[in-house]
Amino acid sequence: MKRVHTQAEKRRPYLGYGPIASCGLGAVLGCCLLGGTPAWADDGNYQNFIIGERAQGMGGAVGATASALDACFFNPAGLARVQHDTLSISANLYGFQKYRAENALAVGEDLKRNSFVSIPAAVTGILKTEGPGVWAFSAFIPDQSTYNEITTYLDKKHFYAFSENDQTLWVGPSFGYPFSDQFLVGASVFGVYRSFNRMENVSWGDINYAFSDDLKYNSFGLLAVLGAQYKLDPEWNLGLTLQSPAANLMGSGTFSATEVSPETGSAALFGDNLKTGNALPAKVTASVGWEKPKDRAVGLDLTYHFPCSYDVVSGALTGVNTPSTSDSSRLTRASVVDVNVGGEYYLHSMYPVRLGFFTSHSSAPDVNPTGPSTDYRIPQIDKYGFTASVGRETKNMATNFGLIYLFGSGDAYGWQLNDQGTVVPASVEAKEQHLYLFLSTSFYF
Repeated sequence: MKRVHTQAEKRRPYLGYGPIASCGLGAVLGCCLLGGTPAWADDGNYQNFIIGERAQGMGGAVGATASALDACFFNPAGLARVQHDTLSISANLYGFQKYRAENALAVGEDLKRNSFVSIPAAVTGILKTEGPGVWAFSAFIPDQSTYNEITTYLDKKHFYAFSENDQTLWVGPSFGYPFSDQFLVGASVFGVYRSFNRMENVSWGDINYAFSDDLKYNSFGLLAVLGAQYKLDPEWNLGLTLQSPAANLMGSGTFSATEVSPETGSAALFGDNLKTGNALPAKVTASVGWEKPKDRAVGLDLTYHFPCSYDVVSGALTGVNTPSTSDSSRLTRASVVDVNVGGEYYLHSMYPVRLGFFTSHSSAPDVNPTGPSTDYRIPQIDKYGFTASVGRETKNMATNFGLIYLFGSGDAYGWQLNDQGTVVPASVEAKEQHLYLFLSTSFYF
């Protein structure tokens, strides 16, 4: 028998967790706690921001020459270069994030996000011991996004409101040791904490339909970074860094969703003490750098991110006017290669000028609107970034000011009309931009 599509099905939304109006809350959310729908969280790209005072200007291309704050993240072997106790602070100014996906809410209704956010901060204290080793302790936020939007389409009486706050914090010790003047090694151990909170509401006045849902979760894990630097001659350096996959130790989440529809009535799903994961994949970085201290330098880093797959959120959901169920969302990341290139030039040996370029290729699988409903669906957007900074260095202090610009385009999940005039899932065009201003300061003792 040929299925007759209702008006709600022909225009159903594709918010963070819809299609909703087509077959009732239980039937849809029972198989898509996080999957089967497009996600807002940016889990596909690994370099949305560059950490470290020197690295921020050089596009992150410091694996072979990193020291101080940069070394803890990019290559802890570089800590062995430090000659003085140091306190490094990367201060917040502001950042601008913009995202747009065509027909992502419904046919003719685009998903737009624009927000000003605080730039991820970083703090590192470095202690040079009596022996040759150097210890450091650092805390930094390598990624953060915040969105609060209200979107209206008055001609259809369609109203959307959504917010999202996603932040990851890395905290832990690092150690660098010189085996010789040419060969340095180091290690970092980080606790990785992620906090995620998302709310959304949709109201379609033309068909008396409403939907809302809330998701909040956190996760905590550990990972290690091992690094080595080798000096080929007084100016050329090689670097190698290995990062382990993150071991998820604990986490919990809550989820709730309600729907009011003239076709299905009212229903709700609730979940508490859900299991969560945040399994960052392993990666390996090979670096080469040419450097004349206090004069000029160039660097090149190539990073291979290994593939991985894990459940972002899973657990039992209790239904009201709909069956209770168990659900999970599987996030799959493909392998991806990123590049960082940068250089610096000193004016009068105390004013560094730095430029850089980096990629943030998407590890998200190809957009497949008809794929398994348990997939955690994220946009596939390859991004490209440029950095620039100027600074001033004295005997006891270094200050750098600059900007980072990141942009990209790709595919996301949305809707289109087929030849029969019925709305069907589709791959749609998405674009993204980030602009950050940063200020970093280091004190030498």
